Amino acid sequence: MRFSGGAAGFHRTGAALDQALALHRRGTLTVPLREPLPLAEAARAHAVGEAGGLDAKLVLTTAG
Repeated sequence: MRFSGGAAGFHRTGAALDQALALHRRGTLTVPLREPLPLAEAARAHAVGEAGGLDAKLVLTTAG
């Protein structure tokens, strides 16, 4: 299994997956979130992601 961080030439491999699964099993896996955005703001979320410089994940929600 291979993960991509989105940048060219930046790949994570099975070792990273093993580490992530170990954290998940211990209940200590955390994923920083920038802010939840309503699905209606998907275009804005895309623009924010394209602008770069994020240190957290963008999440689209169906709940208001």
